[in-house]
Amino acid sequence: GVKYLKYLDNQLPDEIRSPIERIYFVLASYNVGIGRVLTARENAEKFGKDKNRWNGHVDYYLLRRSRKEPVAKPDSLDSYPVDYKTEGFVDNIVNRYYHYRNLIK
Repeated sequence: GVKYLKYLDNQLPDEIRSPIERIYFVLASYNVGIGRVLTARENAEKFGKDKNRWNGHVDYYLLRRSRKEPVAKPDSLDSYPVDYKTEGFVDNIVNRYYHYRNLIK
């Protein structure tokens, strides 16, 4: 598992310099795939958001990739099972980390 997380981290551009932001991007890539995360970064930049920040920037475009746009995109939730969930995954993992860190001294 750790090797895979390192692999994902190595696939991310070096311009994501903040260690915390990189963790968010790695966790999201683990959940939905590096390709979808990189596409969401492109969309964030295209619409004027910071492509190197997760919360409120790239996550917004990752979660809304299934919404109808003027031109249909092939990357859509229509091709995923109904129970496919992305929203909150990264935040849930980070919150668990801090919860366990507070329990273990």
